[in-house]
Amino acid sequence: RRGRSAVVIAVAAALGFASAAGGADLCVLAVKPDVVPGVARALADVAPAPLYVSVAAGVRTGDLSRWLGGRRVVRAMPNQGALVGRSATGLCTNGALSASERALVDTLAQAIGAAFWVDDDDALDAVTAIAGSGPAYFFLLGETLAKAGEAMGLPADMARRLALQTLHGSGVLATASDVDLAELRRGDEAHRRVGALVRAGDVRPRVPGAPGRVLDEQAGPVDALEPGGVLGEVVAVVHRPGDQLAGLADPGVAAVDDHLVGGVD
Repeated sequence: RRGRSAVVIAVAAALGFASAAGGADLCVLAVKPDVVPGVARALADVAPAPLYVSVAAGVRTGDLSRWLGGRRVVRAMPNQGALVGRSATGLCTNGALSASERALVDTLAQAIGAAFWVDDDDALDAVTAIAGSGPAYFFLLGETLAKAGEAMGLPADMARRLALQTLHGSGVLATASDVDLAELRRGDEAHRRVGALVRAGDVRPRVPGAPGRVLDEQAGPVDALEPGGVLGEVVAVVHRPGDQLAGLADPGVAAVDDHLVGGVD
């Protein structure tokens, strides 16, 4: 089986962890978090030791280094964008890296997207809260926009493609621009037009998830999502500790889901 894998994906196959890591410059620990301690201890005596990079969610650099016998380690947290070469990968280390070592880690991370170095594990948890869980909120917004389109009579396929193209175009615009995100939102032409209609009394949009409640006279459609509403829910969920900060935020997304999806009918 090892031989077949080596041929199919053009890699060297080894009989064990130590023989696989021996002689390497860098070793990526891409295993489930619950087996990291055993794998790391099996590598503790490898000499000369490679630079270890772990992508195991929730395994902190101090623990990993201890299991590896005090080695320097890098903790990396890519996100779902890695599947299309657009990851936002957070990185931190428990010790100083040489310029060549850091460049090697950067090369690895940038092969699947962009690299973001932070000072410690706590900061990496914050990166994970944004980049790890963020795609779920992004997809939820797209899903909600598509359902809103269907509710207004658009064919399901068209509503989905409209939502996806809108999200894609907005992401490209935001990435290409140095304008603050809040300014981009406030400057949206459609937002200004609907806001003008609201102020003129021609439109009284309902607040998502709150039957009978409408926006005040001076509000635009996005104002219903401001802190205290749906955006308040998102901010609260992002700040939750534990597994949700490791990109496993389904319970948190569900809390926001009730507001967004429930408000489109």
